[in-house]
Amino acid sequence: ARDPLIATIASLPVAGTLYQYDNGARGAQIAVAGTAVTDLAMRVIYAAPVISSNDTFNYTVSDGTNTSANTAPVNITSKSNQTITFNALAGKNEGDPVFGISASVTSGLPITFSILSGPATIASTGPTTADVTLTGAGADVVVQASQPGDADFYPAPSVSQSFHVNG
Repeated sequence: ARDPLIATIASLPVAGTLYQYDNGARGAQIAVAGTAVTDLAMRVIYAAPVISSNDTFNYTVSDGTNTSANTAPVNITSKSNQTITFNALAGKNEGDPVFGISASVTSGLPITFSILSGPATIASTGPTTADVTLTGAGADVVVQASQPGDADFYPAPSVSQSFHVNG
């Protein structure tokens, strides 16, 4: 019969904290390099620091007789925050032609525009632009810019701007 594999933490993360995996919850903190992983599936829990950062730690694997010659790195890439800039929109008059709007986001990802309320429709014309068509008058129109995030960025806080359509 083969000996079970044993994982050992060869180096600790620089920014975060490692814990033993204990039925899906944090177990004892792994505070010293050379600590054996107690979970049979060789899982640990990584707790990220409050401030986002990339991190790495290494481990070795042993079958009780032989230990891996090289350490295997575990790289942790944290997501970044992003911010939308969406400037104020000028008031409009009933019958005004379709007009363009734009916003920017610090991540450079595409922005989604939507009409939250009011007499208007919106159509995307590019990654950070859209056209607004007025469909009525005598009310405020509220336009929202949003960005849902991706593998590298958290969702941006949505930004709304309103304008009045005179009748």
